[in-house]
Order: sequence, then C-alpha cells, then structure tokens
Amino acid sequence: MLKYLSLPTGKKKEFAELSLKELDIRLPLRAGITLKKTGNMKNTMPGRNSFFKLLGIDKSRIYSCCQTHSKRVLDIENGSPKKYSSFKADGLITENMDAVLTVTVADCLPLFIIDRTKSVFGILHSGWKGTGIILNAISIFRSKYNCRPEDLQVIIGPGIGSCCYEVEKARYESFRSQFGSQSVKMAGKRFYLDLKNANICLLLEAGIDHIAVVRDCTFCNQDFASFRRDGPVNYIHMLAFIGNIHAYTTGTSAHDTTTTGRTGTNPTYDTPEA
Repeated sequence: MLKYLSLPTGKKKEFAELSLKELDIRLPLRAGITLKKTGNMKNTMPGRNSFFKLLGIDKSRIYSCCQTHSKRVLDIENGSPKKYSSFKADGLITENMDAVLTVTVADCLPLFIIDRTKSVFGILHSGWKGTGIILNAISIFRSKYNCRPEDLQVIIGPGIGSCCYEVEKARYESFRSQFGSQSVKMAGKRFYLDLKNANICLLLEAGIDHIAVVRDCTFCNQDFASFRRDGPVNYIHMLAFIGNIHAYTTGTSAHDTTTTGRTGTNPTYDTPEA
C-alpha cells in the first residue's frame, strides 16, 4: 500500500522524525532527517558531532560512507565506522541493532528500508545519477538476509520535487528512457524530473507492497536544505539517519496523510544532491 507522509517541523526542533510506529514497524528503530537550521552535517563539520552528542549517540555506533552519487550499497558487518567511512558508496545495510546508519542529502532523496520481521535495515542516498540504487539494496536484503519483498517497508524521504527539479532536455529524455514516463513531466517548454515517482515505480516492479512517501519538496520548504535553491556556495548537507536511538525525545514526527493526502488529526511522537 502506498502512503503519503507529512513532516511537520517546529522552531525548537533539530530534526524531523519519521513515525515508524504508524507504519507498523515494531523494531526499536528511529529514523529522521536534520533541518537546515541545525547546521551542516557533512562528515568534516563540527555540528555533526554536536548533533549526535545531543541524541546521546556514541561515535563508535555511527556509520557513514564516502558518497559519490553511485548505486553501490555496503553491507555493514564487522569493522569500525572509520573503516566504512572511506568506502565509496551511497547506501548502507546492516542487521547490527547497535549501528546508526547515516547519509547526507541536500535535494537528493534519503531512502529508508526496514524488514518488518527481522532486525535488518538500511539507508540510501539517491539522486538522479543514483536512481536505481534501491534495487541493489533490495537484492542484498533478499540474497544476504533472505528477506521477502512483502516484508520490506521503504520510506522515500524529503527531496526536491517534480515541481522544482527542472533539467535540460537531454537529461529529461535520458531519465524517461530509463525509468518511464511517470518519472518526468513537462510544463510548457520546461522539463522536470520526478525522483520520487521513479523510485515508486521501481519498488512496485520489484514487488514491494509497503511504500511511504514524504511529500515535502526540499526546494519549496525552507525548513530543509536545498542545493538547487541555496546554491553551491551556501547550501548545507542534511543528515538522514536510522538506528536504535532512545535518549532524545523532542524531534518532530512524520505522520500519515493516507493515500488520499488527508492529514491525520493527531501526529504521533515516538519517545523510546541534485
């Protein structure tokens, strides 16, 4: 079933949280994305360490990779976070419930994957160049962890929408040829990509039944960072994360707006590059 989520933000919030319980995820996981005002979450920036300290997460639990807009996914087994941080990839998967998996985004999509029946989860960075990385991740879930497509929940996080992702005709035509007519749109003589629809189509073709999509466009919504809107000099990296996090309880949660887009009356708050 396809669900749409909203990501409410607030003045006192450091990150927007996805309400996994509303998606019937019973694993002790939390997932979210930092807001623009929280600062630059690039690996080399001090604000990143401050954010994890705020959440009470020791750096020995935090995994990342060297993102290159690729379709490569790393399976996190043994080894320190420092070891994996030097590997060129754009996705992480693990069954280690002590791990907190992270990617950075600033218009590209953060994709979250969780097996509802096993302690296996992952996170991906998916821009136009990396569209299709979701299929590589699903392949690892199936071949390595024997996960069934019907047990996987995929959440497509906030990213630049088709309302704002204007591209040149050549990229439009190339993307359409790879991912179908639903992955693009035209407005007059202008050409646009729809990254979210492209991933939805790939997931449906792969037999994934549980798909949730955050509606927010990072270009439109000033609470989020956007490479396209803010420019190459002023943009910052937001941090998308998923893991077993209990210490911090004041993030704001995404809530279900149903397949018709109607906003739920009571948002639930968990407490346990284009």
